[in-house]
This record gives sequence, structure tokens and C-alpha cells, in this order.
Amino acid sequence: MEKKEQRLLYANADDCKKIKQEPAIMVRIVNLPEFLKYICLKDNVAEQEVLYQLKVRDKLLEKNDGIWIWHVNHKESFVEVFDGKVFWKKESDEQQEKNLQKERTIELEISELTSWLLGYKIPEKHK
Repeated sequence: MEKKEQRLLYANADDCKKIKQEPAIMVRIVNLPEFLKYICLKDNVAEQEVLYQLKVRDKLLEKNDGIWIWHVNHKESFVEVFDGKVFWKKESDEQQEKNLQKERTIELEISELTSWLLGYKIPEKHK
């Protein structure tokens, strides 16, 4: 087709409920550290900073694939590549261990992470 075409579909309310809602746009994270810089904690979160071990699987972009330490606060966030010997800023050994517990580990495909952070869908295993 040379130009886009729009058509109207007339249906009753019950039929409309059966239509599966999908995002109208497609997004691909090409630089995970840069993208995550703009994610922050909501105002209702009491903690000043939260640390996560973020395991991302990206079959297309090797630079996104891997394990990251994700620092999130109320204004911004940043990630560091996890090398197995990360030094946690201003934290005791006990706090380091708590931060690496399962509830602070997020393991997702890049598509799941994208959908979650853009507000489309919370991943099933993290609800």
C-alpha cells in the first residue's frame, strides 16, 4: 500500500471486551545502562536507595546481556557490571548479603524488562 488506511469497526460492548489490548508501539532497549538512568523510586517508597542484582537475557545485543548491580533512588538510577566482587557503597557485609538475597534479584528477558519499566505489564514472577 502506498498510504495508510484506517477503517472503523462497529461492535457491541461485549465484543469489545474480547479484544486483546496490545501496546501501539514497539520499543527495543539498545543501551540498558543509559535507559535505566531515567528510572527512579516512587515518592511513597521509604528507602533512600535500593540495590538490585539485575540479570538480563538479551539474545540480540550482547552488551545488554548479563548481570548488573542496579542502584535506584528517588531521582535517578545507574547500573554497574557485576563482576562477582562488587564493593557496595556505605554498606556493611551484613547489608551486602541482604541485598543479594532472592527478593533483591530480578531475572528477566529484555522484552519483559522493557514491558515492565514502560508500564505495560508486571512480569508474572515478580507480582
